[in-house]
Amino acid sequence: MDQNQPDDNAAEGAEMATQLNHPIQTDSIENLEYDHSGEILGRCIDGAIRASQLAVLNLDLKLGHLHHDRLVHSLGRKAVSSLLGYKLSSAVGHLQSLRARIDDPSSKVLVTGDVNAGKSTFCNALLRRKILPENQQPCTSIFCEILNATENEGLEEVHAVRLKATYDRLNERTYDKYALTDLAEIVSDNKKYKQCKIYIADTRANSLSLLNSGVVPLTLVDTPGLNSHTAKTTAIFTKQEEVDMVIFVLSASNQFTISAKDFITLAAAEKACLFVVINRFDTIKNKVECKETILSQLRDLNPQIFDQSSEFVHFVSSHAISTEGHPYGGSGDGSAPSSGDIDGSIDNCHGNYREQSDYLDAVLDFERLEKSLRNFVVDKRMRSKLAPAKTYLQKVFNDINILATVNYEAALSESGEIMDQIIDIRSKLLRMHVEARNSYLEAESIVTRMRQDVYDYTKSTLTEDISGDDGIIGNVYIPYPGILGVFRYSESIKRAMLRRVTFSSVRDCEDYAFYKADEGVDMLKQLGRLHVGKKKDELVFSSKYMSYLMNGMLNRQVNVHTTLWDFIDWPVPFGKYLPVVRMALKIALKTAAAVGVGWIAFNTGATKSYVAEKLKLMRNIDVMENIFLGASITSLVMVFMSPRIPTIIRRRHSKKIADKLAEIDFVNDNAERISAGVHQVLRAQAYDVSLYQERKMNRLEEKERRRRSKKKPNDVASEYFRKIIEMSDKEMKILEELDLEVPTRS
Repeated sequence: MDQNQPDDNAAEGAEMATQLNHPIQTDSIENLEYDHSGEILGRCIDGAIRASQLAVLNLDLKLGHLHHDRLVHSLGRKAVSSLLGYKLSSAVGHLQSLRARIDDPSSKVLVTGDVNAGKSTFCNALLRRKILPENQQPCTSIFCEILNATENEGLEEVHAVRLKATYDRLNERTYDKYALTDLAEIVSDNKKYKQCKIYIADTRANSLSLLNSGVVPLTLVDTPGLNSHTAKTTAIFTKQEEVDMVIFVLSASNQFTISAKDFITLAAAEKACLFVVINRFDTIKNKVECKETILSQLRDLNPQIFDQSSEFVHFVSSHAISTEGHPYGGSGDGSAPSSGDIDGSIDNCHGNYREQSDYLDAVLDFERLEKSLRNFVVDKRMRSKLAPAKTYLQKVFNDINILATVNYEAALSESGEIMDQIIDIRSKLLRMHVEARNSYLEAESIVTRMRQDVYDYTKSTLTEDISGDDGIIGNVYIPYPGILGVFRYSESIKRAMLRRVTFSSVRDCEDYAFYKADEGVDMLKQLGRLHVGKKKDELVFSSKYMSYLMNGMLNRQVNVHTTLWDFIDWPVPFGKYLPVVRMALKIALKTAAAVGVGWIAFNTGATKSYVAEKLKLMRNIDVMENIFLGASITSLVMVFMSPRIPTIIRRRHSKKIADKLAEIDFVNDNAERISAGVHQVLRAQAYDVSLYQERKMNRLEEKERRRRSKKKPNDVASEYFRKIIEMSDKEMKILEELDLEVPTRS
């Protein structure tokens, strides 16, 4: 059976690895680390995650007197995310080492504890040989791995591994060989060697030996004390990750130190249980009180170990197991002493026993410990091998579940808060749209009303001013120079009338427009302040700007010609027929001209058109008419009209200017021009109010876009963490259903 055992062990190791094949997949954990990196994992600082909630991924921050929770909250999300990413990377690496340990058919048992707890004595008792040096002072300064000599071709020897070498049994350049008797000097020298591989031959029966159980190749690892040196303590903490089982040795006269508590807490992260051996129990007088004290501490430190204390907590006295009869290189049967050998055993052991029954109880206690160790390491190898992986995976997935749940709730909470903000923004936008519409309509009403007012005022004022004798035009007065200056007087009157109506009257209308524009601007400013509040950059009404808008009061020249008839004002009966007389005279002159042209053409042989062109008679009929009439009535004018010429000229020019202004639509043009200037000024002010409202709405819309942009990652994150929660729940369920209580095949 022994020869075939390695193959069986390899097959069994492969079978155990297969059972954990699904849960031990690390893709999901790696994805959790790398996907959505940055602030997502850091959301846990917003959830009240306490240090006690996380077993593996706990950041365990320490900085002076600051508490863990306060220190975590003082960090930013990215910093916490980076730390969690590092923790997840470490977890993935540890899972890979767990997989390698499962594939390894051998088992490693780490024996550790505080300084001078009796670890070496305990190991010697397990081996029933004094292999490791024992002393009242700490004597083990390097790691000592005790292996079966069958792995070294049956040779008992010590391989001292050099500091910078990686041990390879087949490469003697990586270690130095020593005899077992030299071990005391080697283990106390940590300047030359970092580790010892101790090969011993255990010839005891398979049922009694741990090293040579015939089922599981086992390695026993003795370590330096936890609190002997910081570097050594760190090495022990790291070493426990490489072993399948931990035996923590505590001196019965001591309690759990800080290093011991930290180690047990760390080891419990992956190992469901570890053995706690309270050594030197024989030195305690009040054993009941000692047990109660230590178990009470253990209950607070690791409730799971406490609940299974009958299997994993043992109070023993290693000195009760005699190794004196089996010096270096020897081996005994390791059986318990018989009743006939008790007297000799008491004399040979180093324990404090007054009665044979006390000694026998100590031996039985140690044998119960050995039985529990063998049961766990050999008989329940499935549990000892896979339990660390199962426990570690359960805690990792539970931590992931906690983190994912907190992040999921945080993402939902943030999404809810952002959605509330979006709803509030939309409500404000709706109100602003209504206000903008109302203010626009009101502003348009003000602009339209003011423009129409100015238009009506300008039109009525100019119409009244040029309406005739009762208007401003008819009231223009210039001194009359007499009959000799009548033509100069006529031109002066005409220019004065035109200047009065085109400048003075129009200027009055423009002044009124300035006043109404200023009034309208104030109304629009008040409207703006009502809807958008007072602004620092309000437009200021400028009369120069409005003058510029209304520049060019009379773009077309008003030309009014003076004729002889402008000086004559016939009585009504005569004046009634004057147009008829003028028409008859014009016909007579044209007839005479035509007859004369025909006579000349007949006698000279030229064409009538040629003669008429040469004489230009037909073209000058109006001139001839004026000359003839002027000559005919000059005497009459001089006699009858001379005193009334100033009045006649004013009335004639007033009528002609009014007709000419009506012809060029002077009133409407100026009314449109002036009211358009007012309209442009008010529209600029109304546009300023509208533009400011539009900018406010644009800012709100931009704020809404930013909120929606911020909400999108939260929605993605919540969906992502929801899947993580489902995945972790599924994996934990699979792990929970995994039964490790399967006996090892012999």
